[in-house]
Amino acid sequence: MLKPREKSSLVGYASLSMQELLMLLVGHGNRAISVSSIAQQAAKILQQLSIEGKDMIELEQQLLMYTKIPAFKVKSIIAALEIGKRMYTSGDKSYTSPMLILPLLEHLKKMTQEVVSIIFFDLGMKFLHSETLFKGTNKQTLFATREIFLHALRNNASRIIIAHNHPSGECRPSNEDTRETSKLIEAGRLLDIEIVDHIIISKTEYFSFKMQGYLQ
Repeated sequence: MLKPREKSSLVGYASLSMQELLMLLVGHGNRAISVSSIAQQAAKILQQLSIEGKDMIELEQQLLMYTKIPAFKVKSIIAALEIGKRMYTSGDKSYTSPMLILPLLEHLKKMTQEVVSIIFFDLGMKFLHSETLFKGTNKQTLFATREIFLHALRNNASRIIIAHNHPSGECRPSNEDTRETSKLIEAGRLLDIEIVDHIIISKTEYFSFKMQGYLQ
């Protein structure tokens, strides 16, 4: 199995899990505990807490209290989170990588049935709100066009990112996924609401419609 450093060089940082990214930040463990175990503890805490709107001092205290990460390494993690948070909420009009929003989608990895989450942005790609809307196996119900755009309008969103999970572990979109995404794009054009991306998440990887050229 590839180590995070090797994996990032071969297939990119976006392919790394939260635990693997933390392993890169922490660097190494000690005689009592491995770097993998330390990163696993930290990832569990971060996934249980909502970083959006969270005071970074509180996150720092949680990590110091419940993990064995040295204080100076905790500072590095918190600094990295703060940088990501600022970039994410800065209103950058470009969307260059799903990596920017993957922390908001970590919960999808744990779901045993298909779930659809929507992330709402204003015209300048400033984050407004994220919400899990649908659960089930029927694609037409999962991607209920009317409900998705009603929520977008209620949140005054001009752009949205759709995300759903594949509990099977296969991230490639099905024909139904592609068809329903096309329908949402067409509906969005009528309402002047852009579908920026559709991301499919599994426990170990993700698929971005935009990055793979599926969005036209």
